[in-house]
Amino acid sequence: MSKIKSRILSAILALVCVVGLLPVAPAFAASTDTGGYAMSGASQVVYADEACTTQHGSIGNYEGLTVLYVRGNVAKVNYSTAANSSGKTGYLKYPNFRINDISRTCVGTVKSNVTVYGGPQIASALRLGSLSSGEIVSVIYSESGWYYVEYNTTAGRKRGYVQAAYITAEYPSRLSGFPQSRGPVMPSPDGLRAQSVYGGPSEEYATIGSISNNESVSVYAVVDNGMDAWYYIGYTASGYPKFGYILIH
Repeated sequence: MSKIKSRILSAILALVCVVGLLPVAPAFAASTDTGGYAMSGASQVVYADEACTTQHGSIGNYEGLTVLYVRGNVAKVNYSTAANSSGKTGYLKYPNFRINDISRTCVGTVKSNVTVYGGPQIASALRLGSLSSGEIVSVIYSESGWYYVEYNTTAGRKRGYVQAAYITAEYPSRLSGFPQSRGPVMPSPDGLRAQSVYGGPSEEYATIGSISNNESVSVYAVVDNGMDAWYYIGYTASGYPKFGYILIH
């Protein structure tokens, strides 16, 4: 009996030794999440490598970005830079997100050059800009053959409508439909203040226009970025419809 016990103990010890010699997987490999839209919750260093050893750039507080994936404490992101209209890709260590809409949005890749519009229709008056083949975007809404996307420019991030056929979306089943208009709104007894209109819900986004004192606008959505509330509005500029974000005072 003692010999049998001794053999069993020897076998267990050998197994423990073998397991101890096996390579240990990186901590972030155990949990991987797909990407989508997020807003930075602080100024953060961007690294060139997943090990986060070489600084690659930076992302500011309230800045929008596209999260490509999250592995443990590291996120791979695509963000706007002044030097490159299609943006830049890098890694955040212990990412800080003020808004994290990964579960409700998704990553999109542009299939071929395409125009970005201010509304879900092809009209020269609604042209906001363009996207090039291979660019990465955040897809936020989907409806009737159109995607509402956030994309990079040299002036900062912007949002607009793109024909869905030109975008490869990773998880389109996550997306909801476009917000519906709440009608003309004067948000305070004194009307709206004159102010800039932005391409997204923070002053870190590109400036795309302005409204005057007491101007009437149509409100489509209200976005809380963790500090301020913003209206997504439709308004008229030089006789043409335009869309963007204004701060609620």
